[in-house]
Amino acid sequence: MAVRTTTELQRIRYWQGQLLASGDLQTQLLVNEELRRLHNRALHQAHGVAIGLTLAHDETTGALTLDEETKKPTLSCGMAYDCAGRELIVGKDREIDRPPQLPMTLVIAYDPASVDGIALTWKRAQDVNANTEVAIAAVAQLTDQDNNPVKDVDNEDVAKLAPEFSPMVARPLARPRMATGKTIPGETPWQPWKVGETEVGVKVLIDTSAAGFTRVPHYFAEAVSGKLEPDFVPAWFASIADPSTQGFTLQLMLHRVTREALEILDPRAQVMVEPTLDQVVELSAPDLFVPNDFVARLLPLAEQASLITAISGSTATLDVALSGLSGTKEVAFGNGPRLAQVTKATQPDSFFEVTVEPTTEFSEGQIVVKLGANPESAHPAKIVFIDEEDTLALLPAITGLAADDRLGIAEQKSSVKSINNLEITVEDPDEFSPGDVVVRLGDTFETSSPAKIASKKADGTLVLATQIANLQVNDPLGIARDVAEVLSVDDNVGEVSIEVDDTKQFRKGDLVAKKSASGRFSAPVRVQFIASNKNALTLSGPIPDLSVDDIIAAADFRVRATVTKLDSATEPTVADATIFAPSKSEPVYVALIDDLLSTPTLPAEVKKAVGQTLTLAGQIKDLKPGSVIGRCAFPATVSVVAVGDSIEVSDADVLREGDVVTALPARSGLALVKKVTGKTIQLAGAIPGLAIDDELSVATIRGSVNVTSTATAEKVTVEKRPTHPRVRDFLRVDDFLAHITGWRQATPGVPGLAFVFNVQNEKISLMSPLNGLLLSDTVGLASLIPGLIRLRLKTMSVAPGDEVLLSGPDRLQGETQSLAAIVTQIIDSSTKLVSLLAQGSPGAFTFRPEDVTASVLFVKGSALALIQKHDLFVNWLAIGEPDQMPRPCDGADLLDDPCSRLEE
Repeated sequence: MAVRTTTELQRIRYWQGQLLASGDLQTQLLVNEELRRLHNRALHQAHGVAIGLTLAHDETTGALTLDEETKKPTLSCGMAYDCAGRELIVGKDREIDRPPQLPMTLVIAYDPASVDGIALTWKRAQDVNANTEVAIAAVAQLTDQDNNPVKDVDNEDVAKLAPEFSPMVARPLARPRMATGKTIPGETPWQPWKVGETEVGVKVLIDTSAAGFTRVPHYFAEAVSGKLEPDFVPAWFASIADPSTQGFTLQLMLHRVTREALEILDPRAQVMVEPTLDQVVELSAPDLFVPNDFVARLLPLAEQASLITAISGSTATLDVALSGLSGTKEVAFGNGPRLAQVTKATQPDSFFEVTVEPTTEFSEGQIVVKLGANPESAHPAKIVFIDEEDTLALLPAITGLAADDRLGIAEQKSSVKSINNLEITVEDPDEFSPGDVVVRLGDTFETSSPAKIASKKADGTLVLATQIANLQVNDPLGIARDVAEVLSVDDNVGEVSIEVDDTKQFRKGDLVAKKSASGRFSAPVRVQFIASNKNALTLSGPIPDLSVDDIIAAADFRVRATVTKLDSATEPTVADATIFAPSKSEPVYVALIDDLLSTPTLPAEVKKAVGQTLTLAGQIKDLKPGSVIGRCAFPATVSVVAVGDSIEVSDADVLREGDVVTALPARSGLALVKKVTGKTIQLAGAIPGLAIDDELSVATIRGSVNVTSTATAEKVTVEKRPTHPRVRDFLRVDDFLAHITGWRQATPGVPGLAFVFNVQNEKISLMSPLNGLLLSDTVGLASLIPGLIRLRLKTMSVAPGDEVLLSGPDRLQGETQSLAAIVTQIIDSSTKLVSLLAQGSPGAFTFRPEDVTASVLFVKGSALALIQKHDLFVNWLAIGEPDQMPRPCDGADLLDDPCSRLEE
């Protein structure tokens, strides 16, 4: 090919008979080439690679593929444009020289001196002149996984395509073809859109044939209401189907599309006054509930627990800080299993329990005396120990001692020198005065009654009002000093004192039982006294076969009920007696409980539970209508055998669905038992770090309390409860605090609900007692179940017939559920209380109001009727696309090779 030069643009003219030479034709070609270059540059701004021009390489590593003989890489055919608009054409695949060094960039440039008008050159990236050259490839050093250079068989560096390089691509500038249109409002031919037999929305065929597209354009469309009405909210999902040069179908998905989210109210409050059978409950805040509400007793849910290691005043010290606690927050509190190992077991004793006021001057080992008009009527007694409630345990019993009597402490003053009937002489008579009550002390003090000094002679001889039995010369003699008033007296015959490795788990009034090897528990007995300094517990009676190293556990009362009436002393009536039903293998005991979940009376065994009536084996002291009884439940403990989607345990029979389990203190997590199958359990939640051989135990979440953060992360201030100003009254060491993750209804089912019929400030009046309700319990709206769906809304935005989509977690199952329901009734428009009816087969689920997301579905009734009612029409826009550029050749078929056609 001749050397190409740039020529001035001129119009070439020919005449009839002209003799044409090669120069004339060359001039014509040069002018045409110059015009084409100017056209490319001015109109299309073509610059870069148009098609092809790629180096053969390995698709995995990017390494250049070399010819086996020449050891050269191959460049595919193609075309590029330089900045001047000149075509740089490689007519067919060709081998090129290897790069002299790495990294390098391959450039193509216009070269009028070359045969084909181009030059291919390797250059460093910084040396490439973008004004005259087009970079079409870049190569770098191929390295192994250790970043060492890879060599070929000739020990030459292996080059690869640089992954960060991308050549400039020449793209055609073309204006798309556009068309627009709309259908007629009120006359748009909407049709039902069905998937199978289900109508999911509406659709309409839009005719665009008048636009004259020869290729399928890009369609854009919207549905617009021809009638603007305030209650019409355009809520649908639009899509375009079956696009063609003649038109498209616009589809509007309306099935289960929601138009508005409902804001659901979720009031909760604590009980501030002990509930009674008058069904009036006083709460911690006013006007939270409204008439027609269904309310229930609630318990919090938690996932992570922090153990209380110490309590001082209102400050609780935790083993691990409550994460993210700032300021004051309501948290859950509860306990894991309360266990202790027996270190000493004794035979039954008789202890005499006395509470007094004040208690500050009493200590263990003192001799105490009943004072008053006739102190000689009762023998003195010794303080065996003082429990954590400051109750005095005396031996022997003081005959006739009763509330309001005075109690004195005998303090040794002298010793007896001589005895003559009622007259005695002592070593130090100055210590004694007429009217003093004197007591014989010593090892057998309890065999002698005290006596008053009637008079005192001049020589110091004491004249007694009555004789002191068994008084001997040299016996120590003391004076009983009036110290305190007796508040209560309890003579418990048959009590047993045992010693355990740790008493801090227990409190006076706890019911305890022995855990057998099978995991079952003995009949419960009551803790009467706790002597922490001796690690001693005094029990109300013996535990059969109790011996050293046995494990005793304290009962919890997770199941409870309110006594509505007493048919007899042993036949209380409750809302549902079957929750206390005994089995052949496991007897059931119930006891009277209070808001501390302690038992002021001994329990009774349940013989029969039918309907609403319990039959007890014996009486429960102080049981009356309005009392709350609880089932004595002892902590089941199992060993983890395997951990997976399900957890295999040593004995799943002792666990029940709905139990809260934990591996405290080894693991801080809490989780609900979702399902029990054979020896495996499934949890609704997870216990982080749970491993084989961990001990999994049933825990009890007893309620909620407000805590406030302090300067020390592990210490929190606990809010005092109404009737228990001391924190340790309702919390103890080894209890846990935990962030609340949700709530559950403490008594599932209808018996656990109560209907609100009147509200007056903090007081709500109920149609029936709220089952098992105690002081400081939390009251909230009842859970939503398919047959009883009531919602309290912040704003009334629904009407009867509206379909509402409910969704949220069923926390007892650990799953997210959804449910469609129809608004059947506006129960009270002023309180925005609505009733809904579940649609289809909703199955079993439980939603908490605080967890529910509710949205009103857009379509009520026929979707087609709704669309036609509002004269919905369609606005559409179509944008055509230019023809695609030719594909680069692949060398397979020269007849279809665009590069070959260019060469021709």
